[in-house]
Amino acid sequence: MKSTGVLRKCVRRTLAALVATTGLMLLGCGGTHNQGGSVGLQLIPQIDLPLDAGEFQDFELSMALSESPGRAMVYRFTPQIVNEDYARSVAALFNIASEPIYDRQNQVYTFISNSVRLVVQSGDREDSGRISFNDDSVVPDGAGLLGLSDDDVRTSAEAFLANHHLLPADAAFMTTDRDRQGKWVDVIFGHAAFDKESLAWLPVRIEVRIVGVHSVASIYYVWPGIEMVGQYPIVSQQEAFQRLLQGEGSGPALEPDVGFSSVDLAYMTAGSVPWTSGAAYLVPVYHFRGASNQLAIVPALTDNCIQTTEYATPTSGDPCSP
Repeated sequence: MKSTGVLRKCVRRTLAALVATTGLMLLGCGGTHNQGGSVGLQLIPQIDLPLDAGEFQDFELSMALSESPGRAMVYRFTPQIVNEDYARSVAALFNIASEPIYDRQNQVYTFISNSVRLVVQSGDREDSGRISFNDDSVVPDGAGLLGLSDDDVRTSAEAFLANHHLLPADAAFMTTDRDRQGKWVDVIFGHAAFDKESLAWLPVRIEVRIVGVHSVASIYYVWPGIEMVGQYPIVSQQEAFQRLLQGEGSGPALEPDVGFSSVDLAYMTAGSVPWTSGAAYLVPVYHFRGASNQLAIVPALTDNCIQTTEYATPTSGDPCSP
């Protein structure tokens, strides 16, 4: 069903606390059999975002809403378990044989070898397994860099990652970010299952900084394991906009009469605080965009699929039908 009219409604500020699912025990990927014998999907935590649609905010649509797919995949991911042996194995990829320095407070292993500094994140943070590599001996070559196209720097980045066994099979080139002064280009990779709309919200990314022809100065690498949980029912674009009007989203603050002109289905994290719960998910959300790239984010899962209380496990009925 399409809507061509301009929708407009004042909403009161409804700031919901960030949901932290401490110790949340969820059912397996295959769902659960309820008392009625049908198969239901496990409940999913709310998105990791305070819901704040703005104080007495007017929202408008300057576009026609389209049909929604009806379902979208939900993913679950787990961080890399990091200990000293794992940190040493990462150092070996860069031919670093020095002893690690362990910072217990920040839970990082640091290796220093001549001009090279390597940091491997451990602990229960959502970026556990993060690799940061910096080589101070690599000198920026602005003149050489200006002559490199995006394809050139992408090729250099992929070759560097492959040579160090750090190019996952499911990695996909997303974009480049060039320094205005021409000193460097960051080549950014994301997971092939997600698009650029989701990139900023996911702790799954690789950034390679190119400073000249075949010259890599640094990499930033976070790549947890990802698995599919199942196809989940989602609300329509029209229902998502109504949720925004009711304060069930994160909207632009202090911007009068926001007119949204595009809407996309994207992904962000849910249940990743604290990470030790082992129940971190990537869930679908709607991105409503307006002038000056103003962004409102609205949860897309239907209400009956969202975990609203800690430790709650469905015991009867079919709380979240495929």
